[in-house]
Amino acid sequence: MARVVFVDNATEIPKSDIVGLDIETFPNSVQTDNPKLRIDPRLSKLVLAQVAVGDDVYILTRNFESLKGLLEDPTVLKVIHSASFECKHLLWSIKSEIRNLVDVAILEGLIEAGRSRKRGLKLLAEKYLGVKIDKEVRELFVQGRKLNRGMIEYAAKDAQVLVPIYQRQQEKYYEGLDKVAAVEFALVPVARRRRVTHLVCYNL
Repeated sequence: MARVVFVDNATEIPKSDIVGLDIETFPNSVQTDNPKLRIDPRLSKLVLAQVAVGDDVYILTRNFESLKGLLEDPTVLKVIHSASFECKHLLWSIKSEIRNLVDVAILEGLIEAGRSRKRGLKLLAEKYLGVKIDKEVRELFVQGRKLNRGMIEYAAKDAQVLVPIYQRQQEKYYEGLDKVAAVEFALVPVARRRRVTHLVCYNL
Protein backbone atom coordinates (compact mmCIF):
# COMPACT_ATOMS: atom_id res chain seq x y z
CA MET A 1 0.00 0.00 0.00
CA ALA A 2 1.26 3.46 -0.88
CA ARG A 3 2.06 6.00 1.80
CA VAL A 4 -0.96 8.29 1.97
CA VAL A 5 -0.27 11.91 2.83
CA PHE A 6 -3.06 14.42 3.44
CA VAL A 7 -2.18 17.95 2.40
CA ASP A 8 -4.04 21.24 2.89
CA ASN A 9 -2.65 22.78 -0.27
CA ALA A 10 -1.39 21.27 -3.53
CA THR A 11 1.80 23.32 -3.24
CA GLU A 12 2.84 20.83 -0.56
CA ILE A 13 3.01 18.04 -3.17
CA PRO A 14 6.64 17.34 -4.23
CA LYS A 15 7.66 18.37 -7.73
CA SER A 16 7.77 15.60 -10.32
CA ASP A 17 7.77 15.39 -14.10
CA ILE A 18 5.06 12.69 -14.04
CA VAL A 19 2.16 12.09 -11.63
CA GLY A 20 -0.93 9.94 -11.40
CA LEU A 21 -4.10 12.02 -11.05
CA ASP A 22 -7.55 10.97 -9.89
CA ILE A 23 -10.55 12.61 -8.25
CA GLU A 24 -13.60 11.42 -6.35
CA THR A 25 -17.00 13.11 -6.17
CA PHE A 26 -20.16 13.00 -4.11
CA PRO A 27 -23.65 13.74 -5.41
CA ASN A 28 -25.10 17.12 -4.42
CA SER A 29 -28.36 15.44 -3.46
CA VAL A 30 -30.02 12.02 -3.49
CA GLN A 31 -28.36 10.11 -6.29
CA THR A 32 -30.28 9.29 -9.42
CA ASP A 33 -30.42 5.81 -10.90
CA ASN A 34 -29.45 7.24 -14.28
CA PRO A 35 -25.71 6.41 -14.68
CA LYS A 36 -25.25 9.26 -17.18
CA LEU A 37 -26.41 11.84 -14.67
CA ARG A 38 -24.13 10.43 -12.00
CA ILE A 39 -21.14 11.96 -13.77
CA ASP A 40 -22.77 15.31 -14.52
CA PRO A 41 -20.54 17.95 -12.84
CA ARG A 42 -23.61 20.11 -12.15
CA LEU A 43 -24.98 17.40 -9.86
CA SER A 44 -21.86 16.55 -7.90
CA LYS A 45 -19.04 18.04 -5.88
CA LEU A 46 -15.36 17.28 -5.45
CA VAL A 47 -14.52 15.49 -2.22
CA LEU A 48 -11.05 14.10 -2.94
CA ALA A 49 -8.19 14.80 -5.31
CA GLN A 50 -5.39 12.24 -5.35
CA VAL A 51 -1.94 12.89 -6.82
CA ALA A 52 0.52 9.99 -6.94
CA VAL A 53 4.21 10.91 -6.89
CA GLY A 54 6.45 7.86 -6.91
CA ASP A 55 5.21 5.48 -4.21
CA ASP A 56 3.34 8.18 -2.31
CA VAL A 57 -0.19 9.48 -2.81
CA TYR A 58 -1.04 13.02 -1.76
CA ILE A 59 -4.69 13.68 -1.00
CA LEU A 60 -6.63 16.93 -0.89
CA THR A 61 -10.03 17.12 0.78
CA ARG A 62 -10.37 20.90 0.37
CA ASN A 63 -8.65 23.88 -1.29
CA PHE A 64 -9.00 22.17 -4.65
CA GLU A 65 -8.28 25.48 -6.38
CA SER A 66 -4.67 25.05 -5.25
CA LEU A 67 -4.39 22.27 -7.85
CA LYS A 68 -4.48 24.77 -10.70
CA GLY A 69 -0.71 25.23 -10.79
CA LEU A 70 -0.13 21.49 -11.15
CA LEU A 71 -2.99 20.87 -13.56
CA GLU A 72 -1.98 23.66 -15.91
CA ASP A 73 1.79 23.05 -15.76
CA PRO A 74 2.81 21.80 -19.24
CA THR A 75 6.07 20.35 -17.88
CA VAL A 76 4.27 17.83 -15.66
CA LEU A 77 2.74 14.79 -17.35
CA LYS A 78 -0.59 13.87 -15.74
CA VAL A 79 -1.51 10.18 -16.10
CA ILE A 80 -5.26 9.66 -15.78
CA HIS A 81 -7.83 6.95 -16.46
CA SER A 82 -10.88 8.09 -18.45
CA ALA A 83 -9.61 11.66 -18.30
CA SER A 84 -12.83 13.19 -19.61
CA PHE A 85 -14.28 12.76 -16.11
CA GLU A 86 -11.45 14.70 -14.46
CA CYS A 87 -11.39 17.31 -17.22
CA LYS A 88 -15.05 18.23 -17.03
CA HIS A 89 -15.33 18.13 -13.24
CA LEU A 90 -12.21 20.22 -12.66
CA LEU A 91 -13.19 22.69 -15.35
CA TRP A 92 -16.64 23.03 -13.84
CA SER A 93 -15.56 23.07 -10.18
CA ILE A 94 -12.36 25.11 -10.15
CA LYS A 95 -12.26 26.54 -13.69
CA SER A 96 -9.01 24.75 -14.46
CA GLU A 97 -8.00 22.90 -17.59
CA ILE A 98 -5.58 19.98 -17.49
CA ARG A 99 -2.56 20.44 -19.72
CA ASN A 100 -0.20 17.64 -20.80
CA LEU A 101 -2.15 14.49 -19.98
CA VAL A 102 -2.20 10.86 -21.02
CA ASP A 103 -5.26 8.66 -20.67
CA VAL A 104 -4.47 4.99 -20.02
CA ALA A 105 -7.99 3.95 -21.09
CA ILE A 106 -7.60 5.63 -24.48
CA LEU A 107 -4.11 4.26 -24.83
CA GLU A 108 -5.33 0.74 -24.11
CA GLY A 109 -7.87 1.09 -26.90
CA LEU A 110 -5.10 2.06 -29.32
CA ILE A 111 -2.84 -0.77 -28.18
CA GLU A 112 -5.64 -3.31 -28.55
CA ALA A 113 -6.64 -1.77 -31.91
CA GLY A 114 -10.31 -2.27 -31.14
CA ARG A 115 -9.98 -5.95 -30.25
CA SER A 116 -11.36 -5.32 -26.77
CA ARG A 117 -13.59 -2.66 -25.25
CA LYS A 118 -12.59 -3.63 -21.71
CA ARG A 119 -10.46 -0.72 -20.49
CA GLY A 120 -11.62 -0.25 -16.89
CA LEU A 121 -8.99 0.63 -14.31
CA LYS A 122 -9.69 -2.59 -12.39
CA LEU A 123 -8.90 -4.64 -15.49
CA LEU A 124 -5.79 -2.62 -16.42
CA ALA A 125 -4.37 -2.80 -12.89
CA GLU A 126 -4.73 -6.58 -12.86
CA LYS A 127 -3.51 -7.02 -16.43
CA TYR A 128 -0.36 -4.92 -16.15
CA LEU A 129 0.45 -4.97 -12.43
CA GLY A 130 -1.31 -7.99 -10.95
CA VAL A 131 -3.04 -5.59 -8.56
CA LYS A 132 -6.66 -6.09 -7.55
CA ILE A 133 -8.90 -3.05 -7.03
CA ASP A 134 -12.24 -3.46 -5.28
CA LYS A 135 -14.52 -1.29 -7.40
CA GLU A 136 -17.49 -1.99 -5.14
CA VAL A 137 -16.10 0.73 -2.87
CA ARG A 138 -16.81 3.20 -5.66
CA GLU A 139 -20.52 2.82 -4.92
CA LEU A 140 -19.96 4.45 -1.51
CA PHE A 141 -18.89 7.60 -3.33
CA VAL A 142 -21.88 7.36 -5.66
CA GLN A 143 -24.12 7.14 -2.60
CA GLY A 144 -22.40 10.08 -0.92
CA ARG A 145 -21.41 8.11 2.18
CA LYS A 146 -19.23 9.65 4.87
CA LEU A 147 -15.56 9.22 4.00
CA ASN A 148 -13.94 6.31 5.79
CA ARG A 149 -10.60 4.53 5.75
CA GLY A 150 -11.66 2.02 3.11
CA MET A 151 -12.76 4.76 0.76
CA ILE A 152 -9.50 6.65 1.25
CA GLU A 153 -7.45 3.51 0.59
CA TYR A 154 -9.47 2.78 -2.54
CA ALA A 155 -8.99 6.32 -3.83
CA ALA A 156 -5.26 6.23 -3.11
CA LYS A 157 -4.81 2.92 -4.94
CA ASP A 158 -6.67 4.27 -7.98
CA ALA A 159 -4.07 7.04 -8.24
CA GLN A 160 -1.08 4.89 -7.31
CA VAL A 161 -1.48 2.40 -10.16
CA LEU A 162 -1.79 4.97 -12.97
CA VAL A 163 1.86 5.74 -13.70
CA PRO A 164 2.97 2.07 -13.43
CA ILE A 165 0.18 1.05 -15.85
CA TYR A 166 1.28 3.74 -18.31
CA GLN A 167 4.89 2.59 -18.05
CA ARG A 168 3.88 -1.01 -18.84
CA GLN A 169 1.73 0.14 -21.72
CA GLN A 170 4.70 1.94 -23.23
CA GLU A 171 6.38 -1.42 -23.67
CA LYS A 172 3.59 -2.31 -26.12
CA TYR A 173 3.99 0.79 -28.27
CA TYR A 174 4.36 0.18 -31.96
CA GLU A 175 5.76 2.59 -34.51
CA GLY A 176 3.56 5.64 -34.86
CA LEU A 177 1.32 4.87 -31.89
CA ASP A 178 2.78 7.69 -29.82
CA LYS A 179 1.80 10.24 -32.48
CA VAL A 180 -1.76 8.91 -32.73
CA ALA A 181 -2.05 8.82 -28.95
CA ALA A 182 -0.81 12.41 -28.63
CA VAL A 183 -3.63 13.59 -30.90
CA GLU A 184 -6.21 11.63 -28.91
CA PHE A 185 -4.96 13.01 -25.59
CA ALA A 186 -4.95 16.58 -26.88
CA LEU A 187 -8.61 16.29 -27.86
CA VAL A 188 -9.84 15.23 -24.42
CA PRO A 189 -9.72 18.68 -22.73
CA VAL A 190 -11.05 20.34 -25.88
CA ALA A 191 -14.12 18.10 -25.99
CA ARG A 192 -14.77 18.55 -22.28
CA ARG A 193 -14.31 22.34 -22.52
CA ARG A 194 -16.99 22.58 -25.22
CA ARG A 195 -19.35 20.38 -23.24
CA VAL A 196 -18.94 22.30 -19.96
CA THR A 197 -19.18 25.66 -21.73
CA HIS A 198 -22.49 24.48 -23.17
CA LEU A 199 -23.70 23.60 -19.68
CA VAL A 200 -22.70 27.01 -18.33
CA CYS A 201 -24.53 28.81 -21.15
CA TYR A 202 -27.56 26.60 -20.62
CA ASN A 203 -27.68 27.50 -16.93
CA LEU A 204 -27.52 31.21 -17.77
